[in-house]
Amino acid sequence: MRKEALSNSQRTFTVKTVRENKRVDGRTSFEFRKISIHFGISFGSCHVSFGYTRVFAQVSWEIVKPRSFRPNEGDLFINVELTPIAAPHYEVGRLGEFGTELNRLVERCLKESKSVDVESLCIIRGEMAFRIRCDVHVLNDDGNLVDACCLAAHTALCHFRRPDFTVAGKDVTIHPIDEGNPVPLCIFHHPLAVTYAFFNNGKQAILDPTYLEQAFCDGQLVVGMNTYKEICTWHLGGRMSISKAKLIRLTDMTYSIVTSLVNLMEKALSKDAEIRYASKVLN
Repeated sequence: MRKEALSNSQRTFTVKTVRENKRVDGRTSFEFRKISIHFGISFGSCHVSFGYTRVFAQVSWEIVKPRSFRPNEGDLFINVELTPIAAPHYEVGRLGEFGTELNRLVERCLKESKSVDVESLCIIRGEMAFRIRCDVHVLNDDGNLVDACCLAAHTALCHFRRPDFTVAGKDVTIHPIDEGNPVPLCIFHHPLAVTYAFFNNGKQAILDPTYLEQAFCDGQLVVGMNTYKEICTWHLGGRMSISKAKLIRLTDMTYSIVTSLVNLMEKALSKDAEIRYASKVLN
């Protein structure tokens, strides 16, 4: 299905408000929408919302044979799903150009930055290992899907618990989650993405663009960074002229934004752990 046609009036109004240092939803240029993080009953189930943008991430596991060239490593697989639930123009089973780029950016930020210790997923070298799969489902697209998907996926990975196992010779026993103590993934660092949209030929930048702002912007910058100030991914797209100094300034600004997002994520994880512990004690 084709994208809904946007009117010239919407373009004029959106661009005009940004040029006047205003935004349609009342935010300042470098202000996020309200972000909320909620967890499901099972470990690795996470729902994240950026305003009206909503994303659900679910982490699962399976036992596989390690790749021959990485015999002592497990695997991390990240999959982003775009369906008509998110927006009418998306098609089931077909990501398209935008969806492929979105999936690639999330994968580069989380997987290629080696945030998860895949060696700890190995059970028997060359024979058996865990494959961790993170499925990210976009429930509603109101802009800035990269940031929302990265936050949902990484929070779900931090929240996930895999089953413990026992090795006796060549015999491997996988202990069910409800019978043993589930094991969290070994997370080395917390990489998250921050997206900026540019207007007025790159002279103005805004944080956390909405769907309309992304549709009418001149270009976008996605910076993936962790709390050690290491750049995990960096993507600049669009047709505009932008100075090197501005790019460096925005990249430096990203560090404080990522730090606040990680703090928000850790508070949500800590609160969920307290609720689960209290529920376990009462039962």
